[in-house]
Amino acid sequence: MPLSPHKPWVGLHGIWDDGADTVIKLLDYMGVPYYLPEYHVNPFTARRKDTMPFLPHEALDALRPNLVCHSAGCLMAHRLMQRGHKFGTIFYFSSAMDRNVLFKPDSYEKIYNIYCPNDLALLCGSFMFLHPFGAMGRKGYNGKSPNVVNVEASFKATEKFNHSNYFLDENINEWANFCLERS
Repeated sequence: MPLSPHKPWVGLHGIWDDGADTVIKLLDYMGVPYYLPEYHVNPFTARRKDTMPFLPHEALDALRPNLVCHSAGCLMAHRLMQRGHKFGTIFYFSSAMDRNVLFKPDSYEKIYNIYCPNDLALLCGSFMFLHPFGAMGRKGYNGKSPNVVNVEASFKATEKFNHSNYFLDENINEWANFCLERS
């Protein structure tokens, strides 16, 4: 099998999601080699700081894989970076994280925070009691970490919640090209 011209990728999905309709769909569409760790996260387990996917640390860190995350998967990525994992370019789609979070500068090369101001799922999630989710995926990143770029996406107000619309058939080509061109 010939070596791929692309860096390896890691996909991290959100709550109550196995990634099939979100990060796996995008990574398959992009045609890049990827690793999708097994983990389960919901609003109740997400607040536990030890809830995170397992990544084979040394093997992946040496390659600094690119990362595609959706919703609570962005929170999982942040926890992995806090634990010392290192990534290349990271793409956050509808990040369910606090807008002012600080990232370890040596744990990533660049982060693209792709957000949608009318993301109804994140708006509803902001009313949940005792959860770690924030408005980064609805209002953009507002922290002081370097190399974090906000990218506003807009979808029709009638589309379902505007939370996973990046991965719909009519939008996936745009976002796959976005990731490939910037990785």
